[in-house]
Amino acid sequence: MDWQSKAAIGNIVDMIRSSVCAIAENTTISQQQKTSFRTSEAIPAWVAKFSFVPPQETSIQRMFFGVIDKYNHHGCPYFRPQHTEIVLEWIGPDKSFEKNSTSTNYSETDKYHHMMQGLSGSGTVFFVYGGAFYMNRQANYRKIVSQLSSKTGLPCVTVDQRLAPQHPFPAALLDVFLAYMALLSPPPGSPHPQIPASSIVIAGDSSGGCLALGLLQLLLEIKRSGITSIKCYGRNIQLELPAGLTILSGVADLTNSLPSYQLNAKTDVFPLGPPPSSLPGFPCCEIWPSKPPRGNVYCETEMLCHPICCPIMAEDWTGAPPLWFASGQEQVIDGIKIVAKTASSQGVEVIFYEYESMPHTFMWVLSESPQHQKCWDDWIEACMMLVKGASPPSRGGFVEVLGLTTKHVKIEELTHLTAKEARDLVYKALRAFPVFVGQPHAAPKL
Repeated sequence: MDWQSKAAIGNIVDMIRSSVCAIAENTTISQQQKTSFRTSEAIPAWVAKFSFVPPQETSIQRMFFGVIDKYNHHGCPYFRPQHTEIVLEWIGPDKSFEKNSTSTNYSETDKYHHMMQGLSGSGTVFFVYGGAFYMNRQANYRKIVSQLSSKTGLPCVTVDQRLAPQHPFPAALLDVFLAYMALLSPPPGSPHPQIPASSIVIAGDSSGGCLALGLLQLLLEIKRSGITSIKCYGRNIQLELPAGLTILSGVADLTNSLPSYQLNAKTDVFPLGPPPSSLPGFPCCEIWPSKPPRGNVYCETEMLCHPICCPIMAEDWTGAPPLWFASGQEQVIDGIKIVAKTASSQGVEVIFYEYESMPHTFMWVLSESPQHQKCWDDWIEACMMLVKGASPPSRGGFVEVLGLTTKHVKIEELTHLTAKEARDLVYKALRAFPVFVGQPHAAPKL
């Protein structure tokens, strides 16, 4: 395979697109979801899983929904999820791993301590996994997360996310928020100590990147409201921001309405137009259409312009920690470019890499490519730099196929699209967004 040939890469992307589109357009949401629930292969890593009851302090719930409600400008009725069990999974390398061995003789606490003994770094990576908000479980990402832990020397942790359409926005975000709180203030029975926010790097890919940015925007809004501390699991803690975010193939617009969705169709893998699951003729199942019907698998249609749900709509990133982005030449890249451009203009340190001809999540799906290796190397460097408190100067780069040469790009020139123009396109898309009932239906009135 010639990874310096755009044509050769294009042939692979075409094959991936054919498979992705066939599934996305013709398979029920329930079947897509079930198929994604697979058990992880045996990996050379300690995996320690802990389940906790959510914090009982009602102030946490009020704080969370206070932010959601503040920016619900259309007064949209939405699903208000309850606190549920928090399931954290800690992952780190097992240097004595044998493929056919079993660790069932170890308690989860023993596994955690064995994991920590094999790590040299100081800090934690909180990885928020993707899956279009309705697919995947923690097990799907164990291999990726264990590799990240092994290469950085840092413990990594994931949280089990509730999935749409059964649990629409903001259920998954609440899970991510409560997991972050549990790192700052461990629940009873936790093996981990209190972890300073300044030692936590949040990482996310695809829709997980959207959730990570939503969490950051939530925390920023809480700080803007004057709240600096809160009681969680019986102790008062400072509600601080993480050391930084690393976002891979991030999603920041959920309407598919920005120019890159059409312009980068040949270098990416998704169907053109609105999500197939919102179009008449899409196969129905027991979980979709939802009850009552809505236009998007993840959320109510009006919530697609909510700044916590859809980060491109967030206007203020002032005070955010450093942000590191890596994306292919993707259909969804305009949204994440707007976030990067806006944050940088407000004093946030931003690093942004775009990889020529690479599709969505190429760092996972094209694992034999040199682009995969370069992206991983840069990602590891970013994580280690952030946990040390380093604040790198902003920079952008377009990584060319030929020779992996990085062409410098100013952050303010990542896209000629302005934030206002992008938001106007989102609002325009919402006016025509159909409610999916399994047959043609009138668009909602905003």
